[in-house]
Amino acid sequence: MTMRSYLSTHHLYAARYAAEDARAREADRIGDRPGFDVRHRGHVLCAVIESVAFLEAAINEKLARLNGYERVWHR
Repeated sequence: MTMRSYLSTHHLYAARYAAEDARAREADRIGDRPGFDVRHRGHVLCAVIESVAFLEAAINEKLARLNGYERVWHR
């Protein structure tokens, strides 16, 4: 049995979960006085950086497949 594991999908899910956490943090802070929230900022930064990492990994994986190189895990 062979199985492919793409790093791009891990980055995509990490970006999605970080964005969901940021959205939940925003909802929790409605009505609070304005101010800097380091946890919210961290979630937002993680979502953006993981989105960029997803794009880079997806492009690299596509180019690797086009060049005939593809890592396959054997069980």
